[in-house]
Amino acid sequence: MDLLSDSLSATSSRGQQQPLPRKIDTSRGFARSSGELTENNPADSRKLDNLDFELQQKKTELSRLESDYNDLLQTHHATIKENHNLKAWTTQLEKDLGATRQNKSSIELELQACKDDLFRLQPTAQIPDSDIAQSYDDLNEQISSWMEGVIGRFEAKYRERHHGPLPNLFHHGDVAAAADFLADHPMFGGEYLVRCYLQILLQRMVFADNILLLGLNESQTALFQSIEQSMAKSKPPRDTGSIKTWLSEALSALTTTADYQQSSRKVNGDIVTQMFDEVARFFPIVKKEQEGLIILWENVVRPAVTLARKIQTSPTYYEFLPKIASLSQFRYCDIHRAELPNYKLIDIASRKTLKVNSPVRPNEKGHIGTQIMVLAPALYRRDPGQAPLLLVKEVDLVELHTPLGRRQTATAREEDANKSSLI
Repeated sequence: MDLLSDSLSATSSRGQQQPLPRKIDTSRGFARSSGELTENNPADSRKLDNLDFELQQKKTELSRLESDYNDLLQTHHATIKENHNLKAWTTQLEKDLGATRQNKSSIELELQACKDDLFRLQPTAQIPDSDIAQSYDDLNEQISSWMEGVIGRFEAKYRERHHGPLPNLFHHGDVAAAADFLADHPMFGGEYLVRCYLQILLQRMVFADNILLLGLNESQTALFQSIEQSMAKSKPPRDTGSIKTWLSEALSALTTTADYQQSSRKVNGDIVTQMFDEVARFFPIVKKEQEGLIILWENVVRPAVTLARKIQTSPTYYEFLPKIASLSQFRYCDIHRAELPNYKLIDIASRKTLKVNSPVRPNEKGHIGTQIMVLAPALYRRDPGQAPLLLVKEVDLVELHTPLGRRQTATAREEDANKSSLI
């Protein structure tokens, strides 16, 4: 029986009415205990007060949590919105950054171009084209003079000691094409053969395109070439003109150093010695002169080395054409009358230099003769992006279809050759 029944029974038995206990509101969510709590019971009253206090605290806590939750929810929504705005802002910044980088690259290129223009506008030790061309013309004349001097001195000494015809002054050097040429042109063929071979040697040893600066050792050459390549690949890249100008000034400064001058003297000595031995294969009498090596140096090699240094330290590109590597590359081809202004042609029969108005007689096809060999390649100036500029014409030996006038007065060698042919 529950507590209420016991109370009613006790009241009836005593005949006296007792106050009813307060009904506990279980809707508050409190679990019932094993017995009802009464306010009259001090222990129960305290428990009820404590429970009521705890309930108020829980409600207060719940209200606070709900408020915090709402605040956090608002903050969350605000954060999401802000994050969205940040993403949009970041995207725009990235676009702006990309555009800025492009502008920066463009400005750097323009700045480098301005620097290059300023660098090129600075006064440099520019040698005029006319000086280069004149030096090359002089070199070709000196080669002819050197050969005539060697032959003249040999003839004079030979006449003092011997009687009769002169010995053969030239040799084919075990080159089949040279042997055929000397057989076809015994009178003056040897002189032109040696002139041609001298030009081949000069193009190979002095003016070769792969020679950065005559006298520069391999390690220095490799260093300068590496710097050139790095400048061309730099960001932004340097243009060809600026690189050439820088190289010109650097090499010009290098030529004034004691180390370079010492190295250059050794290289020059090796060149003249090698050329002397090579020329002697076709022109043996050069070794009969006591100072033949020195004479070759003074008259041919030194002027060539001086010209090469001018070209190699110049901010301008120069090129010799055509490239002839050996005496086997004779050019037996027809030359048209219209091509006469393009070359400096020497008639092998008369030894005369043809002019534009020379009285040559073309055949029915317009050909005036046959080109035999290159006595001196042409010299061109090459500027980036422009057509080559001809400075010195190519010198060719030709055999005309119709002889040009009379030959020059016969020399001792002609007379000896004529005598030999009659014997």
